[in-house]
Amino acid sequence: MSLMLITGVGFWDPLAFLAGFLILLLISYIIRSMGEESYGKGIQLEAFFSGDIPPGKGIHVGNLYWGFSDALRGYYKKVVALHTGIVNDYVAWFVALMAIILILITLI
Repeated sequence: MSLMLITGVGFWDPLAFLAGFLILLLISYIIRSMGEESYGKGIQLEAFFSGDIPPGKGIHVGNLYWGFSDALRGYYKKVVALHTGIVNDYVAWFVALMAIILILITLI
């Protein structure tokens, strides 16, 4: 006999959920066991910086998104110039963007 909680929107069977959880654990363990076997404790690998190699040895990269921000440097220079730090400016940009989106939606 299975324990079943019947509600107005469905049922909850704890044994079915437990079986599903155990199946997910088994799948996770199988995927983990297919990982790199040569990696072990005490082995230090170089950090991954958005697919880019940090420039030179001894240079501290203080941002994990260094590669991303370095690749989009031109874009960020233009956007930083628009940054004023005044909340009213951001609200105005938001209202203008929402007005444009609503106009486009009504035209479609």
